[in-house]
Amino acid sequence: MPTTQDQFCSEGWLLRHFESANKKEAVELIRKKLDPQGIFLAGGMQVIETSRGYLAKNSDTGFGSYFTNFLVQIDYNVWFEDRKETHYLGRVILDGNSVPFLISSEQMQNPKTILTKAQQAANEAGLTNEVSVPMITDPTCQNTLVAILAQQHGKKPKLIGVEALGWNSTKTRFTSPSWAAGINGLQRTSKILHPCAKTIARYFDFQEVQIFMDYSRAIAQARSLIALIAASLTRAFLNQQTVIVKVLRSPQSLGLLQAVFRPLGQVRPIELGAKRRQVQQILSTGELCGYPIYATCPDNTALDGLNYSLFLLGDSGLVLQECLDEEALGQIASLSHRIITSLVLYLLRDPVQAHSLITKQEAFSIRELTLEGKHVIEASCGLENFEILESEMPLLQSLLSLMPPAQAQEYFHYDCSAEVIRIRCPLLGMTRKPLYQELLGKHPAVKLHGDHYITCPAAWFLDLLEKFYGRSIVLQDQSTNV
Repeated sequence: MPTTQDQFCSEGWLLRHFESANKKEAVELIRKKLDPQGIFLAGGMQVIETSRGYLAKNSDTGFGSYFTNFLVQIDYNVWFEDRKETHYLGRVILDGNSVPFLISSEQMQNPKTILTKAQQAANEAGLTNEVSVPMITDPTCQNTLVAILAQQHGKKPKLIGVEALGWNSTKTRFTSPSWAAGINGLQRTSKILHPCAKTIARYFDFQEVQIFMDYSRAIAQARSLIALIAASLTRAFLNQQTVIVKVLRSPQSLGLLQAVFRPLGQVRPIELGAKRRQVQQILSTGELCGYPIYATCPDNTALDGLNYSLFLLGDSGLVLQECLDEEALGQIASLSHRIITSLVLYLLRDPVQAHSLITKQEAFSIRELTLEGKHVIEASCGLENFEILESEMPLLQSLLSLMPPAQAQEYFHYDCSAEVIRIRCPLLGMTRKPLYQELLGKHPAVKLHGDHYITCPAAWFLDLLEKFYGRSIVLQDQSTNV
């Protein structure tokens, strides 16, 4: 859906199109919009809007001259609540072309700043490649431009702008780019972004989710991700600890993350810096407030001790290898939208009862967080028996999720001559008995070896690795005694 700003961009192109097609009625309607012939009084002069710019006429002599080659028309007053700032959204009209224009109340007091903002709007829309640059052609009348804009905004409708995503300071409102929730329900946002919200502008958009009633193709992997978001979102609301969810980077995992995060407006991974200070600069600017995100980070040590609802794409983590078509991804996004919005409303309307959704105060494993999210969804969203991905070998899956595929050789000793793979349990930092019992339950040839190892049939275990990682894992032959 186009944003409020986007709706002002195409009148000039339409005018030229209909003129070439000899559509006189359409041309006349557009000209009325572009040439409204507004009349203002400023400094003893009558100022008239024309297609060539503002025309100033002396009220005594009737003599007139142009002092700009462009017009500015204010359409909305935009209030940014957290910053306590008013901005004005409108259009710059230049040579029959209309482009969106946003200016603060402070900036609107200076004619040079108004001109700079008009030129910036024209440049960003690509107008200056085809037409002239907005100019004040008579500097002696430049203060008249301030008076004209001041006369316009007084009677314009008021909109609430978007400046931060997530919970407000009192936990009475939750905002996404395209929708906001309060105790009275959901409503669309103005989709007008504060100029200083650089992180939001770079990684989010205002597109709304297409709603489906059928979720039959929302696979268990996607439902598990949604459960993790639900648990993280609830913990952020209650100021409880959470854990970073690591996801193995692949085209499939990125596509699935984009689908489940679609209701939250994120369209690409946030690029966190390699240093703690750089991470904090993004997460502590006030733009993201308990708002789940997915991201990349070149050095995971920069995230040590971080308590934030973060899904991290990297060289290890959850493996999401399902290839999905657009219909399946659309159903997943729609299901995610239903759950996230229902949960947010539940938290807002009954914050005390929300504490019953959390089973443990401290952070724990990804599997436990997923199960907690399942409970949260079933208790707050009206979805009974919410299906998630249940692993047949949760211990092995948990271990492999911490292990980049390239490092498998370090932990698994391949004896080609004996056709076995020995799992080096001490290097995995775990006792072997629970893992041994889990593997033995799946294959009778699994055995204990020495004091610290588990031996598995090579072909069977390599098949497990391939299924988990979504690709073949090659281990070099180490046919020596352990």
